[in-house]
Amino acid sequence: MRISIRIDSQAAQAQLRRWGGAFRDTVRKAVARGIASEAVTLKQDVRNHVAGQMAVVKKSFVKGFTAKVLDKDPQRLPALYVGSRIPWSGIH
Repeated sequence: MRISIRIDSQAAQAQLRRWGGAFRDTVRKAVARGIASEAVTLKQDVRNHVAGQMAVVKKSFVKGFTAKVLDKDPQRLPALYVGSRIPWSGIH
C-alpha cells in the first residue's frame, strides 16, 4: 500500500515542515497500531484457509503461519508480514 499526501498551499507546506518529525512519528505509531489490530484477524484467516485447503495432520503446521508488524525502520511506514516458519509451505 502506498500513501501519497499532496498539499497545495504554501502555508500548509510550511506547517507540515514545522511539525516535521513529531508528525511523522505520530503517523507511524498510528499506522503500526492499526496494522497490529488487523494482524490477529488476518493471521487467523490465513490459518483457516490453509486448514481448509490442505489435509493438515499436525496442528503445529497451521500454527506456523504468522503475521507480524515490521516497523523498525524510522524512514518507512510500517508493513505487515504474513508468512510461515516452514520454508516449503509456499510451494502449496
